[in-house]
Amino acid sequence: MNFSSILLSWYAINKRPLPWRSDIKPYKIWLSEIIFQQTRIDQGIAYYHRFIEAYPDILQLANASIDSVLKLWQGLGYYSRARYLHQTANIIINNFQGEFPQDLKELKKLPGIGNYTAAAIASICFGKSEPVLDGNAIRVYCRFLGIAGDTTKSSTRSEIMKAANSLISEKHPGDYNQAVMEFGALHCTPANPDCSTCPFRNHCSAYRQKTVSHIPYKNPSTKKKNRHFHYFCISDESLSFIYLLKRQKKDIWNGLYEFPMIETEKESSLEELFSIVFFSQHFKKDLHIRSTENPAKHILSHQNLFLCFYHIIIGEEQNLIPGSDWIKIKTSVVHEYPVAKPIADYLQKLLK
Repeated sequence: MNFSSILLSWYAINKRPLPWRSDIKPYKIWLSEIIFQQTRIDQGIAYYHRFIEAYPDILQLANASIDSVLKLWQGLGYYSRARYLHQTANIIINNFQGEFPQDLKELKKLPGIGNYTAAAIASICFGKSEPVLDGNAIRVYCRFLGIAGDTTKSSTRSEIMKAANSLISEKHPGDYNQAVMEFGALHCTPANPDCSTCPFRNHCSAYRQKTVSHIPYKNPSTKKKNRHFHYFCISDESLSFIYLLKRQKKDIWNGLYEFPMIETEKESSLEELFSIVFFSQHFKKDLHIRSTENPAKHILSHQNLFLCFYHIIIGEEQNLIPGSDWIKIKTSVVHEYPVAKPIADYLQKLLK
């Protein structure tokens, strides 16, 4: 059977009318691939439109401030993607005269562009015969060929890449790569794939061997780390201002704004927090604290965050000794600052 021709025929009938497919330009393909690296289509499509509206081309993205890019990204998570977007835009403007390099190796040197994204840009935009291996494509190849190895291991990935290279359409590599990803997203899904109408049913190893539900295999990830964040929202009684600071260390939410915070190794009571140097450093007297409900759990890919928010009302400004990196912000403009979703949710409740 001719795998690529059958796949391309399926794609011609079933592909979704996604906006970057009707106007194939490297900037739009790159933007879509970065947004959807860790995001579902239904969740990320609105963000794609917002970015295209705010930054119609790569020059305008490069000229934007990183804070404005992060603000536009707010709510998508994995904020390193937004920082890489901004960095790469500047590199392409400054080093490549505003044009994306066509060579796979040069593409992979750009921040945030790995094997998968580089292959997508090279094949879709420049007709290079470079197969993509995202989660959807890996699932299709593993099931069709009966590859049962651990997909987190380099040996299995090499086997999948070898197979992908042998199956890719030489004439239409861009459409082929989009087709295999689309087929995995719509038909050969992780759970309950539609095997009864699958065009590869008679040739699918996993279907013949009744191993569809077990392929692909991925070794379970390591245990997630638990972290406890205690945020202190500091304002006056009338909520005319709030203090924020920019998160700088190489950690989650780098470059976003947050309230002054204490991280502890375990759940801690307010009385236990009082004994931490933070309080004697920043508060003198007349401390009025309003604590929130039970800690909110925020799940990330490798971490579980337990977030407590404390609203501190300072009676007089002189009772506070702000940190050097604290920024006093009028609450009327606090919405302009990029923050992580839990901070945004808290502010929405506080200021409604």
